[in-house]
Amino acid sequence: FPRRPHSSRHPQAQAHLQTSTMSVSVDFSGTWKRNAVDGTYDSLLSALGQSWLTRKAFAAAPFTRAIQQTGNKILEHVTVAGLINIDLDYPIHSSQEEANAARERGEFTPEEAMGKKNEMVAWFDAASQTLIVSRLFRADKFECQYVHRLVSANELEVTINFIGQDSTRISSVQKFKKA
Repeated sequence: FPRRPHSSRHPQAQAHLQTSTMSVSVDFSGTWKRNAVDGTYDSLLSALGQSWLTRKAFAAAPFTRAIQQTGNKILEHVTVAGLINIDLDYPIHSSQEEANAARERGEFTPEEAMGKKNEMVAWFDAASQTLIVSRLFRADKFECQYVHRLVSANELEVTINFIGQDSTRISSVQKFKKA
């Protein structure tokens, strides 16, 4: 799902960004190239309002993520098909509750793509050893959670969970290999 590059926080959040001083025990740093998409990816993109042509193109397009993690901060550069380049800069909160509270205080990374605006926050779940990036689309009344899990030192799995206002849930898995 393409997003316009936007690396700054919501203006009201600049002065009060607060994250706990927890330590993230998994380092997601590396350059990751997508090597597999499961069969539900098309359904997920359809739920996001993408056309048939866009869905087919995104499923087949080369997709690379360069992640630099320092403590509880992520700098990420995403490239899709060599045409779309997105730079992200976001903190990792210590829990979903902390991340959602930060979002409600206006401390989120704003993004926009194809006329859809979202509010991005992230947290580390120590129990499952996963990084969850949540994109809340308030106007469209849905959320997408990107659950990052290191399968091995060279394999990253990202499960995208679409959660609709009517509790509709669609999950899709993308697999990445370290470049």
